[in-house]
Order: sequence, then structure tokens, then C-alpha cells
Amino acid sequence: MRKYWHVVKIGFSNTLVYRFNFFIRAAFGLVPLLATIYLWGAVSIIQYQHWFSTNLANFIQTNGPGRKMVGWTEIEAGGIVNNTVLMDWQSGSNSAAVPAAEAGQQVVMTPDTSCYYNYYQSTNYAVEPLGQSGYIPLDVAYNFEPVPTNLPAQYASNILGSAGLLWGEYLPSLTNVEFRAMPRLCAMAELAWTPAAQKNYTNFTQRLLAHQMRSSQMGVNYDVTNIFQLGNWMPAIISTNQGTLTWNVTTNVPATGEIDVSFWYTSGANGLSISSVALLENGSIIDQDIHSGFAGASPSNWIYIVHLPERKPGATYTLQATVAGKGGTASFGNVYLPNWN
Repeated sequence: MRKYWHVVKIGFSNTLVYRFNFFIRAAFGLVPLLATIYLWGAVSIIQYQHWFSTNLANFIQTNGPGRKMVGWTEIEAGGIVNNTVLMDWQSGSNSAAVPAAEAGQQVVMTPDTSCYYNYYQSTNYAVEPLGQSGYIPLDVAYNFEPVPTNLPAQYASNILGSAGLLWGEYLPSLTNVEFRAMPRLCAMAELAWTPAAQKNYTNFTQRLLAHQMRSSQMGVNYDVTNIFQLGNWMPAIISTNQGTLTWNVTTNVPATGEIDVSFWYTSGANGLSISSVALLENGSIIDQDIHSGFAGASPSNWIYIVHLPERKPGATYTLQATVAGKGGTASFGNVYLPNWN
């Protein structure tokens, strides 16, 4: 089904102007409809949301036999919309799952406190790609229970299940998508099909080791406990003037593709300024990332990316970083080759 709608204007503080176009011919083979609604202060946004959600749900159900609208928590703001499936992403007092299920509405549980896999998996940002603020480690993802504890048992069947969500603002590649999804997606698969009494996190993590081996064999990326540490820096090897740090990565580079380098400050009164990172093949630069980065108490742009067009048999590959201590050389940190891009 193809359908489109467009909110084109929000006007003054007490006046909202909504225009929406439904290209119904594409969706249901009907004549396109253009409607314009002017809402003044007497009608609240919540009332309009309920009116809009209810009418859209009825329209889809009436004109598309067997079809049902799926909407996020906000569609319930003005009351239950029974002929829809609720995707409840909010938690606590903002959750609409219990009243919706008690009213007979079907619900898919997707609270952002447990199911948003675009959130960080670790508080050690040295081993995490840049992402959206939030923290959902593997154990939190696994221990989530889709059926709310305060939902009477007779309504539990209205909870269809749960879903892991991965929003794309910070997902530049499939490798990055897989890193964020796995192994939390494994936890979602198990919690959705396993009764709470039979869940065992320790047993799950033990079995996960075999699944990670399968993932590696299939070429599927995943978040590992410890990413590869390429090297480090310390006062003895840096200066306040620009100098170079070099590491042999011959055994670490892929056959072809992206190589990520992450500089992570650990301690010291000073940070490390990074000007560039170059990839060398037999001593000659084949790619270079030039930008100003800083690894310190308030890091910025600390990830560098170079590309290997094709790995040549017998060649020696090195990474060379141009760095300087900022304000002094009392700086310690690690350099990582993370498995995400």
C-alpha cells in the first residue's frame, strides 16, 4: 500500500494550520483528496491528534480490507483508537500499553528504555561508534519482559510481542547497523519467544559465544566485548610540537574496505590533538583522513577513517598519525581499531 500525507505549515502560537494530501489513487485506486483544516485555540493538538488518528484508522480499515493502521504511543494521547495496533515506545506513566490492552487494542511493546538499539551498548565510548544518547547494555535488553507486570492476566493476549528498533541518524553503513543490532537482536529473539520463568541470562551469554562464531563465519558484524587495541600514547612519546606515531597493521587490515582508528584519552592533565591519520602501503601513503581531532577530557572528532582499495600480497601496511600534546605532554590514552564503520 502506498500512501502519503504532508504537514506543510505550523502558524502562530494559538493557530495551527494543517494541510494534508492523501494520494489515494496510489493507495486504493480512488480519486485523490485534498483537505485543509484550520485549528484555532479552541481545539487542542491532542484533540486534533485523536480526530486525525481515528479518521485515518477508519479510512484504512474501510478502504483496505484486512488492513489495520499501526501507530506510535502518541496516537493514544486523546483516547484509545481501537482499530489500530499500538507501538508503545514510551515507558512509565507515559506508556499507553496497559489501558490500550485493557480496552482490547493490540499492542507491540517497544519501550526506548529496553528496545532502542540505536542507544549505546556500553558506557566505555572508546569502544562505541558515535550514537544517540541513551544506554541499553545486553543484560537490560535481555531482561525486558513484553507483558507489563500491572496488566491483568486476561488481557495479556493483547500484547502481540515486542520489537527492537534501530533508528538511522547515526548509521553510516551496514557494518555499523550490524554492530549495534547484534547481539541485542539475539536477546530480543529469545525474550520474545521464551517464558519469563525459563529465561537465564548467564546461560544465554554462554550460548551466545557459539552464535557469534556463526556470525563471524557468515560475515555478520557484532559488538564484541573487547575491540582490538592498536597502541597507546604517553608523555615519553609525544611532544607539544607535531610528531608522528606509527603502527604496523599488516595483520589487521581487511582485504579491502574501511579502516577505523579511534583515539581515546584515559588520564593526564593534557589531551592529544590529532591532525591526520594516513594508511601507508610499503611506505607510500594510499589514503589519508585530514581533520582536527582531540582526545581528552572533552573529546571531539576523535575517529579517523581510511580506506584500503585492495590488499596486495606481501605488502606491509602501516598507520601513521600526526599528533601533538595540547598544552603539555601529560597525556595518556589508547588507540583502537574498532569493528564498526
